[in-house]
Amino acid sequence: MEKKPQVGAWVEETCLQRGMNQTAVAKATGMSRTALYRIFKGLSNPTEASLRAIANAIGLPSDYFLQPERGQQEVKPRLVLEIDLPNKLELSEGEKEMLRQRVRAFTRDLLKLIRVSRDRREAIKDSEVRK
Repeated sequence: MEKKPQVGAWVEETCLQRGMNQTAVAKATGMSRTALYRIFKGLSNPTEASLRAIANAIGLPSDYFLQPERGQQEVKPRLVLEIDLPNKLELSEGEKEMLRQRVRAFTRDLLKLIRVSRDRREAIKDSEVRK
């Protein structure tokens, strides 16, 4: 079986940039976590249907992963927050804006941590290869 890690890594990184981990993508697409893991790690070749389903689940055009040149483009992060506030809770417009600002700040901080973590993993891999 031909291993295609670059496609799987691109799909995984794009999902993470869009704020969705493997579990969330599996739930949104109806795919198993095992199938997604195998795609992300390059252990299996994704079908066109699975690439379309993943793209749709993370809010990208369905043909996004079918166009390799898009792998070079920066994907704007999207954080999906599910907040279930009881109907009894009423917020003023000022409180809503303050909540929005805090969510934006949290999102920025979280994305910075993800980038730092990814960069550190790559640096560790590079140092291990050089040994």
